[in-house]
Amino acid sequence: MDYVKDIRSDEIIVQCESPSLRKALELPGTVIDEVAVVPFRDWSELAALLTWLQSLEVPFLDAGPGWTPAAVFQLMREEGLVSGLISGIFWSGPGIPKLRKI
Repeated sequence: MDYVKDIRSDEIIVQCESPSLRKALELPGTVIDEVAVVPFRDWSELAALLTWLQSLEVPFLDAGPGWTPAAVFQLMREEGLVSGLISGIFWSGPGIPKLRKI
């Protein structure tokens, strides 16, 4: 399953199991395996990367403690840095992912 797993202070963590997403994530500075680490320098660059991931229709994790990637996207949308809807992903049980538009 592909999804934005975490957003840290200077990098986005993307779970990327599909070869097509791995290929798309071949950016300078990106470490790619089943988990890609995509660095960013500031909120403007983060906004651009999140918008790009949104355009690729990569779901954003919407469950767990703290600021989930979906919550970060929603905050940035409220501040006018990104726009539109994303798919939030959570699990209703082991191996049972659920998607919802946020």
